[in-house]
Amino acid sequence: MLLLLIIIFAWALVLVFVAWFALKTECSFLSRGPLAAIWHKLWHVTGIWAQKPTLCALAIALTVVALRLLALPFLPVPEPRVHDEVSYLLAAETFASGHLTNAPHQLWPFFEFEHILVKPTYMSKYPPAQGLLLACGMLMGHSWIAVLLSFGCMCAAIFWMARAFQPTRWAMLAALLPLAYPGIASYWCNSYWGGTIAASAAALVFGACARLSHGLTLRNCLVLAAGMILVLNSRPFEGLVAVLVPLSFLLNWLFVSRRAEKTAVKITAIVAPLAILLTAFAAMLYSNHCITGSALQLPYAAYHRQYSRLPLWLGLPLGTEPLVFNNPQLQAFALDELQKFNKLQSPSGWLDCMLNERLVTAFNFFIGIWFVPLAGAALLSLSDRRMRVLWLSVAAVTLALGTEVYFQRHYLAPMAPPLYVLLVQGFRHLRLLKMKDLPVGLAIARLILTLIFFGFVYGLVILPETGKKQRELYQAFPGPRNKIMKMLSALPGKHLVIVRYAPHHDTGCEYVYNNADIDASKVVWARDLGAKNHQLLTYYRVRKVWFLQADAAPEPRLCDFNDAVAK
Repeated sequence: MLLLLIIIFAWALVLVFVAWFALKTECSFLSRGPLAAIWHKLWHVTGIWAQKPTLCALAIALTVVALRLLALPFLPVPEPRVHDEVSYLLAAETFASGHLTNAPHQLWPFFEFEHILVKPTYMSKYPPAQGLLLACGMLMGHSWIAVLLSFGCMCAAIFWMARAFQPTRWAMLAALLPLAYPGIASYWCNSYWGGTIAASAAALVFGACARLSHGLTLRNCLVLAAGMILVLNSRPFEGLVAVLVPLSFLLNWLFVSRRAEKTAVKITAIVAPLAILLTAFAAMLYSNHCITGSALQLPYAAYHRQYSRLPLWLGLPLGTEPLVFNNPQLQAFALDELQKFNKLQSPSGWLDCMLNERLVTAFNFFIGIWFVPLAGAALLSLSDRRMRVLWLSVAAVTLALGTEVYFQRHYLAPMAPPLYVLLVQGFRHLRLLKMKDLPVGLAIARLILTLIFFGFVYGLVILPETGKKQRELYQAFPGPRNKIMKMLSALPGKHLVIVRYAPHHDTGCEYVYNNADIDASKVVWARDLGAKNHQLLTYYRVRKVWFLQADAAPEPRLCDFNDAVAK
């Protein structure tokens, strides 16, 4: 928090100096010289593109994808590192194989993994949107292909949304802001656990609601339905909090405002999207039934009930059902979550968590050092009537953030599109500010854009260093597991690896996860459960059995299971 305040103060000094210099020179540097010529040319070019919005949206998406592909020599295709990614990839493999879930394994205690249900069925606990996205990538050759395309589509969706609130020129700027923050080097574009789908869904809902408030059309109603379906199947809680605001404004216009259209027009535009929404909702209930055995029980809730007594929101009581852990890793993971929860119970702990762990983290991720002036300028749009719905939505999500027990930066994805539009709207106000009839605001605005551009270029320049750090992380983990997997995959026959962890094993470095069809896998990974291991040996008697000491120094030690038992 202190560092953030220092950055804000430094920016304030810079902008005050620019304003003083503009007044001192009577803004002569704005109207002539090479810098002014560049800005005039850029304004002209964006005006040409603004006349072709569809082509512009496509160009934005392709630009984002092309930039990330050009960075491949420095930032290679990412590998899954965290539990959530493995869970989403399990869902992707399941969907790609044409199934909604997988049958439970009869030896499921050996295959328990964070964020994955092993009973009553074997499946990811998360909503299906991200898994379906990754499944499309698998069908195209690799899951990351879909991640990359989704980042480009998110920027295009923000452009489409922003055009409902701003002129096309400025919508282009709003769509390109994600290139700087979170950026093509962020985990939104270099991992498998989401962010882009929820942001795209929110953009579709905001854009559709804004357009529908001027007149009902079937196309915009269909877009609204698609956005709502994606919201419900990606980040249902934060997403609903974000989109309930524009939906409320739209419903007020439809049923209260005197400008509401005739009933016949309402029915024509609403029936088909409503039918799609109801069908999607029925499909969600059916999916819940297949995975958890109950149409009204989400996989997330089923997993949480099995492995945690913590509530999902503050103020709710702890669970009373006793928990049974078959291995110490899941128990350690639950204890770590309990410590974080206990911190949230005191006012000081909650405040520290909100300020330093959530708000500052979110600010660094979406605003960063270069967007600080835009964030300040955004306050100038508070009086804009059209921006009211965006401000209320951002405020609602921020308040909802304080009620949740768990937090990750992609939880705020539904807030990203309105946030980018507000940043640009504030920038539009800033550039119109005058002092003594001199366009001081224009000088400051051009400086801000110039620095943002150089900040983006600097991010590209340091990509080799960013990629080096990423490779070092991969070498630490999952490097050892991948090395063993590659070795065993090259050997004939099928294999079983029984993994033993040290008492204080890092739960973030998990070796025991498998494909959707465990028994069909060439290499099966299982937990060491001591005396119960004979069940594994009997079940997989035709496999070559290995024993892995995951925490052996200086590196994990793999040996023949019989040799390990003999010792």
